[in-house]
Amino acid sequence: MVVYSSEELREKIKQIGTFERFNGGIFKQLVEKILVDGNKATSVFNDMIKETKIVK
Repeated sequence: MVVYSSEELREKIKQIGTFERFNGGIFKQLVEKILVDGNKATSVFNDMIKETKIVK
């Protein structure tokens, strides 16, 4: 597992740009895990930033 600082993560995302379809390799580089609790999904990024979203 590679752990990036927040700034390194932002730079990595800039380098990657956008893409049309899901790319599992890039996803694995950016996200450490996703935690699901009921209708909430929390993404834990490699720099340990967490983002929670309500899912339907």
